[in-house]
Amino acid sequence: MLFFLFCIAFAYADDESIIYDPDLTQPESYWLSIGWTHGNGSWGSKIIDGIAYLCVNDLNDTGWTGAKIQQGTMPHNWSRSHPLRINPIVNSTTNFKIKVRLRLSNVTFNTAVNETWVNVGVSLWMQRPNTDWNSSDPQLEVGLKLFWLRNGEPQHNPVHFPGDLGNDYHSLFDVYNESASDIGKWVEIEFNTQPYTSQALEHWKIEFATLWNVEVYLETKGGAGSLEVDYVQICLDQPIPEFTNHAFILVLLAVSTILTFKLMMRRPEKQS
Repeated sequence: MLFFLFCIAFAYADDESIIYDPDLTQPESYWLSIGWTHGNGSWGSKIIDGIAYLCVNDLNDTGWTGAKIQQGTMPHNWSRSHPLRINPIVNSTTNFKIKVRLRLSNVTFNTAVNETWVNVGVSLWMQRPNTDWNSSDPQLEVGLKLFWLRNGEPQHNPVHFPGDLGNDYHSLFDVYNESASDIGKWVEIEFNTQPYTSQALEHWKIEFATLWNVEVYLETKGGAGSLEVDYVQICLDQPIPEFTNHAFILVLLAVSTILTFKLMMRRPEKQS
């Protein structure tokens, strides 16, 4: 019985995928390819043969321009694709394990502009308690930057700000030690989200939030770039329940007791 409980605990502790189709082989069923511009920039987004191709161009510095692949539902009725597998409640201890494989290339910065950006990241969009997801109520976006380049130089300091559209709460974090040598190469990046989501919740004084949308994006202001993505996985990290440790100790005690009892009951060999 104890061994059975022990097995159940480990099964419970298995990581649970948040998204469908991490290999991007069924985009028509699960993924939305979309983009945006706040000026006259151009963008492209499509998934072909298991690879997402994103491109952006705002070399005239007209405003933020982006492209993304999305799974889930954005707030304010902005855009909608296939729902996530689950919509977990995120608090200060919740952790997601994220793994993504991508290649950033054709990066250009308009050197005549004071401040130019090219960014790549994973965004988690979450609903605050007691709000309507489809209304104008501000919601929470945690942006996990994989490439965060300002005038070609990586940025590392967290940024928190209210958005100009929807007045949403944005918290941005650099989660990968990117360098210029990574540009043009396929890189595989794995990281845990808890250190960042917990900071975002604390900063905005939110006790918990519900995850509704996940996206991988490329964006620019005053620059240009291309991004390929062939794998993205996001799993809910489920720690082993506390009772597992107790069960394991009880199993060891039970086995030890049985072995000791058998040794004590063994008849001594006859002496000749």
